[in-house]
Amino acid sequence: METTGNDSAPQQRLPVLDGLRGIAILGILIMNIQAFARIERAYVIPNIYEPMSLADRWWHAFGYFFAEQIFISLLSCLFGVGIWLLAERSKAADLNPVKQQRKRSLGLLSIGLVHAYLIWSGDILVAYAIAAWVLAPAIKWQVRTQMQLGLAFLAVIPVLSLMEMSFVPVEIRRLAYDADPQAFQTEITALLGGWWDNQGWRFERALTSHYLGLPFGTFWFVAGWMLLGMALYRLGLTSGQWASRRYVLWLAVLLPVGLLIKALGYIYQAGSDFDPTRTVIGRGVFSYLGAACLCLSLVCLATLLWRQWPQHRIARFFEAIGKTALSNYLLQSLMATSLFYGFGLGWFQQCSFSQLVLVTIGIWACNGVLTLVWLRYFRLGPVEWLWRWQSRGSAPALLKR
Repeated sequence: METTGNDSAPQQRLPVLDGLRGIAILGILIMNIQAFARIERAYVIPNIYEPMSLADRWWHAFGYFFAEQIFISLLSCLFGVGIWLLAERSKAADLNPVKQQRKRSLGLLSIGLVHAYLIWSGDILVAYAIAAWVLAPAIKWQVRTQMQLGLAFLAVIPVLSLMEMSFVPVEIRRLAYDADPQAFQTEITALLGGWWDNQGWRFERALTSHYLGLPFGTFWFVAGWMLLGMALYRLGLTSGQWASRRYVLWLAVLLPVGLLIKALGYIYQAGSDFDPTRTVIGRGVFSYLGAACLCLSLVCLATLLWRQWPQHRIARFFEAIGKTALSNYLLQSLMATSLFYGFGLGWFQQCSFSQLVLVTIGIWACNGVLTLVWLRYFRLGPVEWLWRWQSRGSAPALLKR
């Protein structure tokens, strides 16, 4: 695979990319808050532990339609854009771009491992680091190769879901998500204990996600979106090079198609009162494909809005969150575990969906206030600064002068 001749010179930081990254970081909390606050199986089957009220059903549907797999797709796509931009800067500085990316990936891996095994087992940083390390040579590929392999990688999860639906007996699939009061109580007891009490549970879940979740799902998902991110940047979608009319056309097609596919998936699951045998297709195919369309429609919409109001306060707010995305992601974990786990307030399995909406808004407010105050005095987020220090071997300037 040879490098394409369409490589462009390094560009200045694009505000819309920071804005999109900020939107993604805040948006993923809509779904992550459920993983922080409720037993693990309830993330997939919302009524597995207790019945849902009408209000809970409405808020769950809102999360399904407008958040599930959408913002994590967007964040992964933007990570791919970041890989490409780092390669451009490395080449401009006469540095080996593959080597630079792999150093950066190892730095992120160390941060992710601390997060996964000491703070929250739902970490995504380890998957990002491993995928970025593996895909470092992809910066030399032609855009067509990046696009084709990206789509092939993204197809893995729907294909596996369809295979499971076709070949795994219903009884076994149901058993995988069957309500087990004893297992639920074990999880609740562990997470409502002190930090050391829930460390065993966290370690076990993080380890399982790394030796099972990564090779059979997460890696292909994040790697596929990273490759698409590189390709779509070079094709002009995420680099803002298209005419506004083209963005409007894509938005007009992708938004209704994405919502329609999502609706089919929700009806398929909710119509059976979230029968566990239907979640494989409902989430692994319908929600997955619908989220891809909605992710790209969000890119189109944001690009149009940033063109119209580039200096708006809301745009600046999301850009600030995006510039400190890694720090804000980890801050969300620290705040949420402190609220829900036993070493903090112990709200685990105590909040309805409606109450989780209020908690989410509160964490967003903390993200926003702390970020805006921090950036008055500092150039980088604290973890971004640490990451660059790890990657470059020397501490970058932090204070504003």
